[in-house]
Amino acid sequence: MPNAEDQEFLSRTQAVAHVGSWEWDLAANAIAWSAETYHIFGATPTPEPFTYEGYLALIHPDDRAAVRAAVARALETLVPFAVDYRIVRPDGAVRFLCGRGGVLSDSSGRAARLAGVVLDITARCQAEEALRRLAASVAHDCNNLLTAILGSADFLLELLPPGHPGREEAEAVRQAALRAGELTRQLQVLGPTPPTSP
Repeated sequence: MPNAEDQEFLSRTQAVAHVGSWEWDLAANAIAWSAETYHIFGATPTPEPFTYEGYLALIHPDDRAAVRAAVARALETLVPFAVDYRIVRPDGAVRFLCGRGGVLSDSSGRAARLAGVVLDITARCQAEEALRRLAASVAHDCNNLLTAILGSADFLLELLPPGHPGREEAEAVRQAALRAGELTRQLQVLGPTPPTSP
């Protein structure tokens, strides 16, 4: 067991990194959380450990099945798991988490406990969503400009007779606009994902 000084150092480190730790005693169905895990979930520390059902109740309803499946696979295969999911705090705030854990076996090789960490990745997810929205907005504005440019280039190509020196310039503009259009299509791939908040 770590002494009080080591425990305090671990708690401070977890708080700075926004990483919490947990351990689940399968036989007792009791999950012990570190102080930072309570903070991440917005829960008040209590003397009684969490149950697995109590933990699942804090997970966003749309993500519970994925978490259940990841845990079930780990218990069946004894292979560590990693899963990203959302939680709904008691105040209604939604947070994005990355959970990782592994099975601890007893002397007979059977799963006895699960232990792992949970990382708050809300800021990263929000930044990624902002980037996707910006990319979609830029792609939309560029497409509007390119539509006008392509229309003008095509009009000139129809208007100018074969051999006219302006045709070469108009065709160059048209090809450049088509290449720019391909770049905007690549930006659209980064476009906003469907809303994930309740």
